[in-house]
Amino acid sequence: MRLHRSARYQEGRLLSLVFLFLSVTSTSPSVTTPTPVYQYYPNVNSAFSITSGGGRPYYRLISTTNSSIEECAVSAALYVNESNPSERCLSASFFKAPSNSSYNQQCWCYVLPKWIPLISNEADSVQLIWPCVGNSDCSYNGECNDQSLLCDCSTGWKGSRCQELDLQKINAANPGLRLVDENGQNISTWGAPMLMDKESGLWHAWASEMLYSCGINSWTTNSHIVHATSVSPFGPWARHEEVVPSFAHEPDVAQGPRGELVMVYSFFRMPSNSSPCTQCANGMTLNQDVKNGCGPNRTHTFHQMMMISPGFDQPWGEPFEITKVSFVTCCPIHTNSTNSQTFFSTTRSHVIIVIPCPNITPLS
Repeated sequence: MRLHRSARYQEGRLLSLVFLFLSVTSTSPSVTTPTPVYQYYPNVNSAFSITSGGGRPYYRLISTTNSSIEECAVSAALYVNESNPSERCLSASFFKAPSNSSYNQQCWCYVLPKWIPLISNEADSVQLIWPCVGNSDCSYNGECNDQSLLCDCSTGWKGSRCQELDLQKINAANPGLRLVDENGQNISTWGAPMLMDKESGLWHAWASEMLYSCGINSWTTNSHIVHATSVSPFGPWARHEEVVPSFAHEPDVAQGPRGELVMVYSFFRMPSNSSPCTQCANGMTLNQDVKNGCGPNRTHTFHQMMMISPGFDQPWGEPFEITKVSFVTCCPIHTNSTNSQTFFSTTRSHVIIVIPCPNITPLS
Protein backbone atom coordinates (compact mmCIF):
# COMPACT_ATOMS: atom_id res chain seq x y z
CA MET A 1 0.00 0.00 0.00
CA ARG A 2 2.81 2.36 0.77
CA LEU A 3 4.38 1.47 -2.53
CA HIS A 4 1.14 2.33 -4.26
CA ARG A 5 0.99 5.74 -2.58
CA SER A 6 4.66 6.37 -3.48
CA ALA A 7 4.01 5.55 -7.12
CA ARG A 8 0.99 7.88 -7.19
CA TYR A 9 3.13 10.57 -5.58
CA GLN A 10 5.87 10.21 -8.18
CA GLU A 11 3.28 10.23 -10.94
CA GLY A 12 1.70 13.41 -9.58
CA ARG A 13 5.08 15.07 -9.22
CA LEU A 14 5.92 14.21 -12.82
CA LEU A 15 2.63 15.69 -14.01
CA SER A 16 3.33 18.86 -12.00
CA LEU A 17 6.72 19.22 -13.69
CA VAL A 18 5.13 18.75 -17.11
CA PHE A 19 2.51 21.43 -16.37
CA LEU A 20 5.24 23.75 -15.07
CA PHE A 21 7.28 23.24 -18.24
CA LEU A 22 4.27 23.95 -20.44
CA SER A 23 3.47 27.04 -18.42
CA VAL A 24 7.01 28.41 -18.70
CA THR A 25 7.31 27.72 -22.42
CA SER A 26 3.90 29.19 -23.15
CA THR A 27 4.78 32.46 -21.39
CA SER A 28 8.36 32.73 -22.68
CA PRO A 29 8.92 35.48 -25.27
CA SER A 30 8.58 34.30 -28.88
CA VAL A 31 10.93 35.24 -31.70
CA THR A 32 9.49 38.31 -33.42
CA THR A 33 9.26 38.35 -37.19
CA PRO A 34 10.62 41.60 -38.65
CA THR A 35 8.05 43.77 -40.36
CA PRO A 36 8.76 46.48 -42.93
CA VAL A 37 7.67 50.09 -43.09
CA TYR A 38 5.62 50.86 -46.19
CA GLN A 39 6.14 53.89 -48.43
CA TYR A 40 3.34 54.19 -50.97
CA TYR A 41 3.52 55.79 -54.42
CA PRO A 42 0.16 56.18 -56.17
CA ASN A 43 0.11 56.16 -59.99
CA VAL A 44 3.67 54.87 -60.14
CA ASN A 45 4.77 51.67 -61.85
CA SER A 46 8.09 50.25 -60.64
CA ALA A 47 7.58 46.97 -62.53
CA PHE A 48 6.97 48.39 -66.01
CA SER A 49 9.28 45.85 -67.66
CA ILE A 50 6.79 43.13 -66.68
CA THR A 51 4.15 44.44 -69.08
CA SER A 52 6.61 45.72 -71.68
CA GLY A 53 8.27 42.40 -72.44
CA GLY A 54 11.44 43.06 -70.47
CA GLY A 55 13.43 40.69 -68.30
CA ARG A 56 11.96 39.14 -65.15
CA PRO A 57 14.84 37.44 -63.29
CA TYR A 58 14.34 39.48 -60.10
CA TYR A 59 10.57 39.98 -60.24
CA ARG A 60 8.16 37.71 -58.38
CA LEU A 61 4.43 37.33 -59.04
CA ILE A 62 3.12 37.06 -55.48
CA SER A 63 -0.64 37.56 -55.83
CA THR A 64 -3.42 37.65 -58.40
CA THR A 65 -6.25 38.32 -55.96
CA ASN A 66 -5.25 41.60 -54.31
CA SER A 67 -7.62 44.53 -54.74
CA SER A 68 -5.34 47.40 -53.68
CA ILE A 69 -1.73 48.40 -53.26
CA GLU A 70 -2.17 48.04 -49.48
CA GLU A 71 -3.09 44.38 -49.89
CA CYS A 72 -0.23 43.97 -52.36
CA ALA A 73 2.16 45.43 -49.76
CA VAL A 74 1.05 42.88 -47.18
CA SER A 75 1.46 40.07 -49.72
CA ALA A 76 4.95 41.35 -50.49
CA ALA A 77 5.85 41.41 -46.78
CA LEU A 78 4.66 37.80 -46.38
CA TYR A 79 6.49 36.52 -49.47
CA VAL A 80 8.85 33.61 -48.77
CA ASN A 81 11.19 31.91 -51.22
CA GLU A 82 11.80 28.43 -49.79
CA SER A 83 14.83 27.89 -52.01
CA ASN A 84 16.35 31.20 -50.88
CA PRO A 85 15.00 32.13 -47.41
CA SER A 86 17.02 35.35 -47.25
CA GLU A 87 15.25 36.77 -50.31
CA ARG A 88 12.73 39.52 -49.55
CA CYS A 89 10.51 41.86 -51.52
CA LEU A 90 12.00 45.36 -51.47
CA SER A 91 9.36 47.01 -53.65
CA ALA A 92 6.11 45.98 -55.30
CA SER A 93 3.61 47.19 -57.88
CA PHE A 94 -0.12 46.52 -58.06
CA PHE A 95 -1.66 46.67 -61.55
CA LYS A 96 -5.01 48.36 -60.99
CA ALA A 97 -5.90 49.29 -64.59
CA PRO A 98 -3.33 47.81 -67.00
CA SER A 99 -3.77 48.23 -70.74
CA ASN A 100 -3.16 44.49 -70.97
CA SER A 101 -6.07 43.05 -68.96
CA SER A 102 -4.22 39.79 -68.31
CA TYR A 103 -2.17 41.67 -65.68
CA ASN A 104 -5.24 43.04 -63.89
CA GLN A 105 -5.00 42.82 -60.06
CA GLN A 106 -1.58 41.20 -60.23
CA CYS A 107 0.94 42.08 -57.54
CA TRP A 108 4.60 41.88 -58.57
CA CYS A 109 7.50 42.42 -56.21
CA TYR A 110 11.16 43.16 -56.89
CA VAL A 111 13.88 41.56 -54.75
CA LEU A 112 16.74 43.94 -55.55
CA PRO A 113 17.27 47.44 -54.08
CA LYS A 114 16.96 49.05 -57.52
CA TRP A 115 14.04 51.46 -57.62
CA ILE A 116 12.98 52.89 -61.01
CA PRO A 117 9.54 54.52 -60.70
CA LEU A 118 7.60 55.32 -63.85
CA ILE A 119 4.58 57.61 -63.71
CA SER A 120 1.62 55.54 -64.87
CA ASN A 121 -2.12 55.34 -64.30
CA GLU A 122 -1.90 51.57 -64.69
CA ALA A 123 -0.32 50.80 -61.32
CA ASP A 124 0.42 51.85 -57.75
CA SER A 125 3.71 50.97 -56.05
CA VAL A 126 5.21 50.58 -52.60
CA GLN A 127 8.70 50.38 -51.14
CA LEU A 128 9.23 47.97 -48.24
CA ILE A 129 11.75 49.31 -45.74
CA TRP A 130 13.01 46.29 -43.77
CA PRO A 131 15.17 46.42 -40.63
CA CYS A 132 18.76 45.90 -41.69
CA VAL A 133 20.69 42.84 -40.57
CA GLY A 134 24.13 43.51 -42.03
CA ASN A 135 25.98 45.95 -44.23
CA SER A 136 24.80 44.14 -47.34
CA ASP A 137 21.31 45.47 -46.55
CA CYS A 138 22.85 48.94 -46.84
CA SER A 139 24.22 48.21 -50.34
CA TYR A 140 27.71 48.35 -48.79
CA ASN A 141 27.37 52.14 -49.05
CA GLY A 142 26.83 52.43 -45.30
CA GLU A 143 26.65 50.44 -42.08
CA CYS A 144 23.74 48.73 -40.35
CA ASN A 145 23.11 50.37 -36.97
CA ASP A 146 22.81 47.61 -34.33
CA GLN A 147 20.54 49.76 -32.16
CA SER A 148 18.08 51.28 -34.63
CA LEU A 149 18.39 48.51 -37.25
CA LEU A 150 18.51 51.29 -39.84
CA CYS A 151 21.25 52.05 -42.34
CA ASP A 152 23.76 54.81 -41.52
CA CYS A 153 24.79 55.84 -45.01
CA SER A 154 28.31 56.87 -45.94
CA THR A 155 28.92 60.36 -47.31
CA GLY A 156 27.54 60.66 -50.80
CA TRP A 157 24.73 58.12 -50.35
CA LYS A 158 21.17 58.22 -49.06
CA GLY A 159 17.96 56.19 -49.04
CA SER A 160 16.62 53.49 -46.75
CA ARG A 161 19.25 51.08 -48.10
CA CYS A 162 21.87 53.70 -49.08
CA GLN A 163 21.00 52.89 -52.67
CA GLU A 164 20.71 56.46 -53.93
CA LEU A 165 23.42 59.00 -54.71
CA ASP A 166 23.12 62.03 -52.44
CA LEU A 167 23.40 64.63 -55.17
CA GLN A 168 23.47 68.35 -54.60
CA LYS A 169 20.39 70.30 -55.55
CA ILE A 170 20.53 71.84 -58.98
CA ASN A 171 19.52 75.32 -59.95
CA ALA A 172 16.12 74.88 -61.57
CA ALA A 173 16.85 77.81 -63.85
CA ASN A 174 20.14 76.25 -65.02
CA PRO A 175 19.74 72.47 -64.83
CA GLY A 176 22.41 71.59 -67.41
CA LEU A 177 21.47 69.79 -70.61
CA ARG A 178 17.69 69.71 -70.71
CA LEU A 179 16.13 69.63 -74.15
CA VAL A 180 12.57 70.39 -75.20
CA ASP A 181 10.85 70.13 -78.57
CA GLU A 182 9.19 72.90 -80.56
CA ASN A 183 6.08 72.59 -78.36
CA GLY A 184 7.98 72.88 -75.10
CA GLN A 185 7.62 69.16 -74.33
CA ASN A 186 10.44 67.41 -72.47
CA ILE A 187 12.88 65.24 -74.42
CA SER A 188 14.68 62.38 -72.69
CA THR A 189 18.43 62.16 -73.21
CA TRP A 190 21.17 59.86 -71.92
CA GLY A 191 24.65 61.19 -71.25
CA ALA A 192 26.28 64.13 -72.98
CA PRO A 193 30.06 64.59 -73.25
CA MET A 194 30.81 68.32 -73.33
CA LEU A 195 33.73 70.25 -74.82
CA MET A 196 34.38 73.99 -75.01
CA ASP A 197 35.53 75.61 -78.23
CA LYS A 198 38.20 78.00 -76.93
CA GLU A 199 38.00 80.17 -80.03
CA SER A 200 34.27 80.89 -79.84
CA GLY A 201 33.72 80.22 -76.12
CA LEU A 202 30.76 77.97 -76.97
CA TRP A 203 30.15 74.68 -75.22
CA HIS A 204 29.26 71.67 -77.39
CA ALA A 205 27.46 68.51 -76.25
CA TRP A 206 26.51 65.28 -78.00
CA ALA A 207 23.65 63.38 -76.38
CA SER A 208 21.71 60.16 -76.89
CA GLU A 209 18.20 61.48 -77.51
CA MET A 210 14.99 59.45 -77.53
CA LEU A 211 12.86 59.95 -80.63
CA TYR A 212 9.19 61.04 -80.46
CA SER A 213 9.51 62.49 -76.91
CA CYS A 214 9.74 58.96 -75.48
CA GLY A 215 11.25 57.91 -72.17
CA ILE A 216 14.63 56.33 -71.50
CA ASN A 217 13.05 52.86 -71.47
CA SER A 218 12.60 53.16 -75.25
CA TRP A 219 16.35 53.46 -75.80
CA THR A 220 16.86 50.18 -77.65
CA THR A 221 14.82 51.44 -80.60
CA ASN A 222 14.57 55.23 -80.19
CA SER A 223 18.10 56.37 -79.36
CA HIS A 224 19.92 58.61 -81.81
CA ILE A 225 22.76 61.12 -81.35
CA VAL A 226 22.17 64.88 -81.52
CA HIS A 227 24.36 67.97 -81.19
CA ALA A 228 23.63 70.91 -78.84
CA THR A 229 25.45 74.14 -77.91
CA SER A 230 25.40 76.61 -75.03
CA VAL A 231 27.37 79.55 -73.69
CA SER A 232 27.55 77.72 -70.34
CA PRO A 233 27.66 74.04 -69.35
CA PHE A 234 24.67 74.78 -67.12
CA GLY A 235 22.57 75.89 -70.08
CA PRO A 236 20.27 76.80 -71.55
CA TRP A 237 21.15 74.51 -74.44
CA ALA A 238 20.09 74.85 -78.06
CA ARG A 239 19.52 71.63 -79.95
CA HIS A 240 20.96 71.48 -83.47
CA GLU A 241 21.40 68.71 -85.98
CA GLU A 242 21.09 64.94 -85.75
CA VAL A 243 24.61 63.50 -85.88
CA VAL A 244 23.85 59.76 -86.12
CA PRO A 245 20.35 58.32 -86.76
CA SER A 246 18.86 55.51 -84.68
CA PHE A 247 20.05 53.19 -83.51
CA ALA A 248 23.07 55.02 -82.06
CA HIS A 249 23.85 55.36 -78.35
CA GLU A 250 26.34 56.52 -75.71
CA PRO A 251 28.61 58.84 -77.69
CA ASP A 252 31.92 59.91 -76.21
CA VAL A 253 33.82 62.78 -77.79
CA ALA A 254 37.43 63.87 -77.23
CA GLN A 255 39.63 66.46 -78.88
CA GLY A 256 42.78 65.25 -80.58
CA PRO A 257 46.20 66.94 -80.49
CA ARG A 258 45.57 68.73 -83.80
CA GLY A 259 42.19 70.07 -82.74
CA GLU A 260 40.17 67.33 -84.43
CA LEU A 261 37.14 65.82 -82.69
CA VAL A 262 36.92 62.05 -82.27
CA MET A 263 33.57 60.39 -81.49
CA VAL A 264 33.16 56.79 -80.35
CA TYR A 265 29.63 55.39 -80.03
CA SER A 266 27.56 52.20 -80.07
CA PHE A 267 25.71 51.34 -83.26
CA PHE A 268 23.13 48.77 -84.27
CA ARG A 269 21.44 48.43 -87.65
CA MET A 270 17.72 48.16 -86.97
CA PRO A 271 16.06 45.07 -88.53
CA SER A 272 13.08 45.49 -90.82
CA ASN A 273 10.70 43.97 -88.27
CA SER A 274 11.54 46.55 -85.62
CA SER A 275 10.05 50.01 -85.20
CA PRO A 276 10.55 52.86 -82.72
CA CYS A 277 8.15 53.59 -79.89
CA THR A 278 5.70 56.34 -80.86
CA GLN A 279 3.07 56.37 -78.09
CA CYS A 280 4.93 58.89 -75.98
CA ALA A 281 4.59 62.39 -74.55
CA ASN A 282 6.66 64.86 -72.56
CA GLY A 283 9.70 62.59 -72.31
CA MET A 284 7.78 59.51 -71.14
CA THR A 285 6.83 56.27 -72.91
CA LEU A 286 3.11 55.83 -72.37
CA ASN A 287 2.63 52.43 -73.98
CA GLN A 288 5.15 50.18 -75.69
CA ASP A 289 4.04 48.16 -78.68
CA VAL A 290 5.92 44.94 -77.91
CA LYS A 291 4.56 43.11 -80.95
CA ASN A 292 6.32 45.53 -83.29
CA GLY A 293 9.62 45.23 -81.44
CA CYS A 294 9.41 48.59 -79.69
CA GLY A 295 11.38 49.13 -76.54
CA PRO A 296 13.44 46.92 -74.21
CA ASN A 297 12.51 43.56 -75.74
CA ARG A 298 14.89 44.30 -78.62
CA THR A 299 18.24 42.52 -78.21
CA HIS A 300 21.23 44.24 -79.79
CA THR A 301 24.59 43.10 -81.06
CA PHE A 302 26.50 46.31 -80.58
CA HIS A 303 29.16 47.60 -82.94
CA GLN A 304 31.65 50.14 -81.64
CA MET A 305 32.00 52.91 -84.18
CA MET A 306 34.37 55.86 -84.58
CA MET A 307 34.26 58.98 -86.71
CA ILE A 308 36.37 62.13 -86.89
CA SER A 309 35.60 65.79 -87.53
CA PRO A 310 38.26 68.42 -88.38
CA GLY A 311 36.90 70.65 -85.60
CA PHE A 312 33.89 72.26 -83.97
CA ASP A 313 30.99 72.94 -86.34
CA GLN A 314 32.75 70.93 -89.06
CA PRO A 315 31.15 67.92 -90.78
CA TRP A 316 31.88 64.46 -89.44
CA GLY A 317 33.71 61.97 -91.61
CA GLU A 318 32.40 58.57 -92.58
CA PRO A 319 32.09 56.30 -89.51
CA PHE A 320 33.98 53.03 -89.34
CA GLU A 321 33.80 50.07 -86.98
CA ILE A 322 36.46 49.47 -84.36
CA THR A 323 37.29 45.79 -84.25
CA LYS A 324 40.67 46.05 -82.53
CA VAL A 325 42.30 48.50 -80.12
CA SER A 326 45.99 48.53 -79.20
CA PHE A 327 47.62 50.65 -76.48
CA VAL A 328 51.30 51.51 -76.94
CA THR A 329 53.50 53.42 -74.49
CA CYS A 330 56.06 55.53 -76.30
CA CYS A 331 58.61 56.73 -73.79
CA PRO A 332 62.33 57.54 -74.24
CA ILE A 333 64.77 56.48 -71.56
CA HIS A 334 65.94 60.00 -70.68
CA THR A 335 63.45 62.85 -70.97
CA ASN A 336 62.06 65.79 -69.13
CA SER A 337 59.85 66.83 -72.03
CA THR A 338 56.68 68.69 -71.10
CA ASN A 339 55.01 68.66 -74.52
CA SER A 340 54.32 64.95 -74.95
CA GLN A 341 50.75 64.29 -76.10
CA THR A 342 48.55 61.26 -76.49
CA PHE A 343 47.85 60.59 -80.15
CA PHE A 344 46.34 57.81 -82.19
CA SER A 345 46.57 56.20 -85.60
CA THR A 346 43.68 54.51 -87.33
CA THR A 347 43.07 52.10 -90.14
CA ARG A 348 39.61 51.01 -91.21
CA SER A 349 39.31 48.61 -88.28
CA HIS A 350 42.35 49.04 -86.00
CA VAL A 351 42.88 51.91 -83.58
CA ILE A 352 46.36 52.42 -82.10
CA ILE A 353 46.46 54.71 -79.07
CA VAL A 354 49.92 55.93 -78.14
CA ILE A 355 50.27 57.02 -74.51
CA PRO A 356 53.17 59.28 -73.52
CA CYS A 357 55.11 58.60 -70.36
CA PRO A 358 55.00 61.08 -67.46
CA ASN A 359 57.76 63.63 -67.01
CA ILE A 360 60.97 61.95 -65.86
CA THR A 361 64.01 63.74 -64.46
CA PRO A 362 67.12 62.87 -66.51
CA LEU A 363 69.62 60.58 -64.86
CA SER A 364 72.76 62.38 -63.65
